[in-house]
Amino acid sequence: IDSPLLLKDQKFIEYIENTLVKIPVEQEDLQAIAFYSWLKAKMTKSNYYDVLLNIANTSTDK
Repeated sequence: IDSPLLLKDQKFIEYIENTLVKIPVEQEDLQAIAFYSWLKAKMTKSNYYDVLLNIANTSTDK
């Protein structure tokens, strides 16, 4: 990321959340989930593994 401060910008966070492609659980790509989890962890200053587990558990609940 060329501009780390961009990760804290609310407009950037909203852009990422709004442009995220929602697809059925059966078609989800593990690498895409891992990347989004990493990005979300960076944006929210959270632990990557906790974010990954949260997203994975949310995906399987649907």
